[in-house]
Amino acid sequence: MTHLIDEAVDLAATMDAKGIPDDASALYGVPVTVKVNVDMAGYPNTNGIPAFKEMTGDGDAPVVANLKSSGAVIIARTNTPEFSLRWSTSNPLHGVSLNPWDTAVTPGGSSGAAAACVASGIGAIAHGNDLGPYAILRIAAVSQPFAPQWCACGLARL
Repeated sequence: MTHLIDEAVDLAATMDAKGIPDDASALYGVPVTVKVNVDMAGYPNTNGIPAFKEMTGDGDAPVVANLKSSGAVIIARTNTPEFSLRWSTSNPLHGVSLNPWDTAVTPGGSSGAAAACVASGIGAIAHGNDLGPYAILRIAAVSQPFAPQWCACGLARL
């Protein structure tokens, strides 16, 4: 996880000094994390790949821009497996993301670090994204018959 604490604290202090605007969005002042597989101005978009550790985008991805314009306070960038394509979240660049409630159980992938951050209270909301057949309907990912004891997408079993 890449901490953005100084930037987040400065933004929160500025927001506090101004007060809550009358037209504040529901995300105004909410601490959030953003996955390292989307562009965020000034920060590497590693996607878990060591060769990408210095690669920064030209600006913010739409999801980041929308979070910022809604007043969300981005506090960290979360880990992802290489190319965001595994059922657990680990890579040679940032290591393994652990489940904060039980380190013997994966928090999932590829948004496992995002799930772990929310589960541990680091942020109220975490950006996550998916590829493949579970990209549209998250609930399908929690009913996998081949592995009923865990979920591959960072969600607790229903």
